[in-house]
Formats: sequence, C-alpha cells, structure tokens
Amino acid sequence: MNLRDLLQGRTTLAKERGLSDACLTALQHDAINLWANGRSDDALILLRGLRALDPTHLVTLRLLGQLLAERGVGQEALSYLDQALKMRSNSPSLRVTRAQLRLAIGKDIRGAIHDLQIAADHKGTAFGDHAHILLRKIASGPQPT
Repeated sequence: MNLRDLLQGRTTLAKERGLSDACLTALQHDAINLWANGRSDDALILLRGLRALDPTHLVTLRLLGQLLAERGVGQEALSYLDQALKMRSNSPSLRVTRAQLRLAIGKDIRGAIHDLQIAADHKGTAFGDHAHILLRKIASGPQPT
C-alpha cells in the first residue's frame, strides 16, 4: 500500500484492500436496514467505518448526513452533505436534503433557498417538484400552528 497516495487522496483504503463498489453498496444496504429497524447506533458505526474505507463515497456521505440530521446532530450532518455536494453539485436530492436540514436548524436560510432554487431547475423530477413546494412554503411565510 502506498501511504502517500492514501494520505493525498489519490486512493482509498477500500481500493487498497480490494473492496469492490458492490461490496460497499451491500454494506450501505446493511446500514440502511439497521437504521430502518431502529438500530441507528449500529447503522452509524457501520457508516463511519465505510467512510474510513472510502471518505469520498457519495452515498455513504449522504447517508451519514441524513442519519445524523435525524438524530439532531445538525452541524456534523451538514458537513457530510457539504462534502457530498462538492462531488455532485447538481444533485437535486442532495440540494433538497441540505436545504431541509438548514431550515430545520435555522442556519443559513439564504443558502437553503439557493439549494432549493438549484433543485427546482430539475422540473419533472421528484426532488425538483419537492423543491418548488418548499420554495412556495417559504415565500408564503410562517404557518400558524
């Protein structure tokens, strides 16, 4: 293993150990199943391990962001979603997810609106349509409770 390449991000531990994308995907599905069955602590441990194997794997970063957001760890969740968006900046699903988190924690409302505007450009997709709905809600102001 070339430690220099690993430290400089030119390779990942997963690649060095011969783990295929199919293997990583299977482990991500295991994490999702754990999470869905109320074992979010175990899912988080597995996802953090997957991130150690490949710190740039988009799905792992998205799942970490979503799980941590659900657990109320907003800042850390945002950092994972930010990393994922650096790799796929035009992803409407990532944009909507980050916007919802920003709105939920009251951080960077302008950034949330910007994310939704970018996602809304994907008309006719589920996340593009969802972004339009959220933008209309924001424009109409706070809703009475």
